[in-house]
Amino acid sequence: MNFPLLVAAVRAAVESGVPIEYVETNAAWCVDTDRTLERFERLYDAGLRRILISCSPFHAEKVPLRRTLNAVECAIRVFGRRGTIVYMPHWIEIISQLDTERPVPIERYVERLGKEKTVRLLWEGYSLIPGGRSGYALNGLRPAIPAAAMEGESCAGEILYSRHMHFDLYGNVIPSFCGGLRTATVDGMDELFRDGLPLDRLPLIKLLLEGGPYALFKFAERTAGYAERRDGYAGKCHLCVDVRRHLSERVEAEYFELAPTQFYEHLIDTHPADASDPG
Repeated sequence: MNFPLLVAAVRAAVESGVPIEYVETNAAWCVDTDRTLERFERLYDAGLRRILISCSPFHAEKVPLRRTLNAVECAIRVFGRRGTIVYMPHWIEIISQLDTERPVPIERYVERLGKEKTVRLLWEGYSLIPGGRSGYALNGLRPAIPAAAMEGESCAGEILYSRHMHFDLYGNVIPSFCGGLRTATVDGMDELFRDGLPLDRLPLIKLLLEGGPYALFKFAERTAGYAERRDGYAGKCHLCVDVRRHLSERVEAEYFELAPTQFYEHLIDTHPADASDPG
């Protein structure tokens, strides 16, 4: 969306000795070959040596596969085969069987492949994490899980031991793929690496580390009137997000961990009538 800024950021990182493993794109802008080549060449000239092109059923809902294929072909010409990464390449063949020129909604997979095969493709073939909007949108494609079935599951792997984290545009540090869950801000990174997580100031993180989303669920049930969804959950991340959403809306005291607020404001519950709502 701000290509000159991206080029400047790549150049600044390279000149400062900060390693860049790759820059990632969803190929939405790769409409024609000339423009795609021109932008890839500018990134290469700035010092970038690897590009990652995302290909998934969720990108394909908005981005026609033709643009993804164009991005791959142009990337190979500029960065070479070793400098071109496709994530996940097996989806190119799957999506191409449905359509290459237009976006492909998830419903098309169910119509063409059947519900059972679609479930396997999404949950096993994509390693889907039912956090954010996906837990709501896809809950029902496989048997729902009650909250009690997730008792004893911990989030230590995602919060403490993952080598993966994200930084959002507001300066929040997000562990692993836990959207809407803040452990620190970029201004507090020195303290975080020096002293670790200040659990005395992060009560929700503490609950997730000690007892996982189920502990968070029991806490919200006891203190904030949260009621379990009658239609169940798509997994532990869906339970966690739904509880956090409730806390962000119902609790007057602000929790540092629940950020950014925009994350919760834009969650879309596709089955609101099925949820138990204490009003």
